[in-house]
Amino acid sequence: SYLTDTAVPRRRGTPTVFVGQANAGMMHRRVFEAFVWLAVGTLLTYRLAALTKAPGGRRLLACLPAMLACTFLPIYSWKGWETLTSKLLVLTIWGWWANFKLMAFSCGRGPLDPRKGAAAFVATVWLPVNVADAETTGGNSTPKRRISEVKKPASANELWKNGTMKVVSLYTLLYLVEHRYLSGHVTLLAYVLMLYAFLGAVLDTVALAAVYGGGLKVLPHFNQPYLSHSLADFWGRRWNMMTANLLKVVVYSPIVEGSFVRTLPLKGNGSPARVAMAVCATFVVSGIMHEIVYVSAVGHTHFEWFMFFAAQGPLLLLEKAMQGRTKNGGMERNKWFQPVVAQCILLSLGIKLFVQPAVRDGFVEQVQQDIIAGLHIGRPGS
Repeated sequence: SYLTDTAVPRRRGTPTVFVGQANAGMMHRRVFEAFVWLAVGTLLTYRLAALTKAPGGRRLLACLPAMLACTFLPIYSWKGWETLTSKLLVLTIWGWWANFKLMAFSCGRGPLDPRKGAAAFVATVWLPVNVADAETTGGNSTPKRRISEVKKPASANELWKNGTMKVVSLYTLLYLVEHRYLSGHVTLLAYVLMLYAFLGAVLDTVALAAVYGGGLKVLPHFNQPYLSHSLADFWGRRWNMMTANLLKVVVYSPIVEGSFVRTLPLKGNGSPARVAMAVCATFVVSGIMHEIVYVSAVGHTHFEWFMFFAAQGPLLLLEKAMQGRTKNGGMERNKWFQPVVAQCILLSLGIKLFVQPAVRDGFVEQVQQDIIAGLHIGRPGS
């Protein structure tokens, strides 16, 4: 466990319990110190960003204190978290998502805007929320389409309802799996649903805190992904939309526009070659980030998570090409045929390359036990 990873010198005759308490105190102190540095780095970035009006190299330098702090936080405090799940959440929220927000801001994209004040800036960096009232590209003077036109902000009641439903669903699925009411491929499918319920419950809870505590207007993270009618619909408009938006502004849009720094509105949609390259690159980057999470959890990898995400780019391009060939009479058939094909592809590849490796390497078991302990689900025979 993390208590034995960093040893405290033990004098002869010192009770073991005091050594454990000393270790625990030291680990908790590392967590506290990491968050102090995160606060200092984020506030320093806010002050520097307020002085750099234009996106580009200077704004990137202004973002470095917060980016270094976000990268430093999961590394320095790793052993201070008692569960694997909490470690991975810290790594994902700050090591990945917060850094992507800062990268997007440095080139005039994304949700960050220092003109809204320090509290809103820090909350947007720190919290895994999809801010709904971003009117400009990260403080840049170039207006963009309001995110709220795409999807209305989630109300507190909606977040309460969605979060509660996901917690109940997660509890039910865990109970069925833990007490062996499910088996075989049904269990693997249950793991997919548990992932959706767990992420939704965590992110909806944080979004609710952002609405009440920070006064932010946030968008839902998920939009009924089980109703997706295509791969593009699933990844672009229904599954983990905050991550999808970050990948879009950090990877997709710069490739399509041919510039990392956004200075002028894009007049077109980019050439077909740029779009194809951007789609594939977006999923490659997503695969790399997921592999980092996987290696951090189990200590090794066979690159199955990377292959799962990297395969989505060519599949989306193939799907788009097939849609272009469907005309008139084929449209009616496509309305029911395409959603079935899309869901089958997602489930088959997801179970083969995402779920089964995590089960094989004990990843699922560790996270499952963390959640069971948190929800106080009784184990069989207990």
